[in-house]
Amino acid sequence: MKLCLSIFDYTFTNYYWQYRAAVSIDGVKRPVEIYNCRDRTRVRQDGVVVSFEPDGAGEFICSFF
Repeated sequence: MKLCLSIFDYTFTNYYWQYRAAVSIDGVKRPVEIYNCRDRTRVRQDGVVVSFEPDGAGEFICSFF
């Protein structure tokens, strides 16, 4: 799996465990999503909350940052 992180942002003041990121996985771009490292979930642009996939982008972002 090839993962590319193109946009990354997080807030120190309110929710330090949440990251906004746009990633590309195996050449397929995802829009900016909110990754919640405390709950191990991500919020898609349509507002749906989904759990992290094993060895996916969320796990990478939370373990790296």
